[in-house]
Amino acid sequence: MQELFDQFLWTKENKVITRDRHHVPGLANFSHWNFRSATTPAVEHYHSGIFEIHCMIRGRRIFQAQQGDSLRAFTVTGSQAAITFPGQPHGYIDNFVEPYEFYSLQVDVREPEHMLGLSPEYGTALCRDLLSLQDRMTASGEQRLELGATHINLIRTAFTFFSYFDEDAIRMGTQFLSCFCGSLKYLSPVSLDPRVDEPVSAAIEYMREHFMDRPPLQEIAEKAGYSLSYFKAHFKEETGITPAGYLSMLRLEDAKDRLAGSSMSITKLAADLNFSSPSHFCSAFKKYTSYTPKEYRERKQS
Repeated sequence: MQELFDQFLWTKENKVITRDRHHVPGLANFSHWNFRSATTPAVEHYHSGIFEIHCMIRGRRIFQAQQGDSLRAFTVTGSQAAITFPGQPHGYIDNFVEPYEFYSLQVDVREPEHMLGLSPEYGTALCRDLLSLQDRMTASGEQRLELGATHINLIRTAFTFFSYFDEDAIRMGTQFLSCFCGSLKYLSPVSLDPRVDEPVSAAIEYMREHFMDRPPLQEIAEKAGYSLSYFKAHFKEETGITPAGYLSMLRLEDAKDRLAGSSMSITKLAADLNFSSPSHFCSAFKKYTSYTPKEYRERKQS
């Protein structure tokens, strides 16, 4: 197992602001992830002296954390925060094709008198609150907190200010982060593992079995026992994506597998996946993966 140190990154899907870019005492990385598809799982790792807080905005991920002698898995969904403690081994298993978005915040508590630009008194108090939260969550065996709209707005606004890479803007963003971190002790732990309800689960299973046939949404809604209008709204509420978007991603995920594992022509692949034309397939694939089908195949097969 290794201690990971992310590098500065600024892409459409993954933005990581590192210490050497923001210069805020007591803050390690501050990140925003916004992926349209499943990603490579994060290997098990740890961070010395750091509380890492992942705030899910939409979608879901499977989060693993070391508790005692074993890894325990948690499903983290929108409006929840997953917290790992200093030195605690953890990782993620991204085996969903649904998109997800989250903010990640690393608070370094090794020098509490300098945390987040606070005075020694306030910085030490914030450190004490985080350690108290760790004791409370460890005792309950829970690693997730329920987030409210206020907390999501705080961290989103903070990242927006940091994104200007301006000293004054970062100073303002740090104040929002201080409010966010100071209010964590008032949040409630997640009491039960969230699950997609049974009708939507049945619809998802049907879509995974028949996505190659492009079944009409009315047909899928009937499998769930809902009207079409309610099904579309409820499906997005449960999964973070529309039914049409889910079907499209299933086809594109299948395309990724075929491109990586075969020499099938792009024209035939587009026809097999029921795209209207090869150009439509190429356009949809590039929007989904940021690569053309040819580029993706070359990267995977090399």
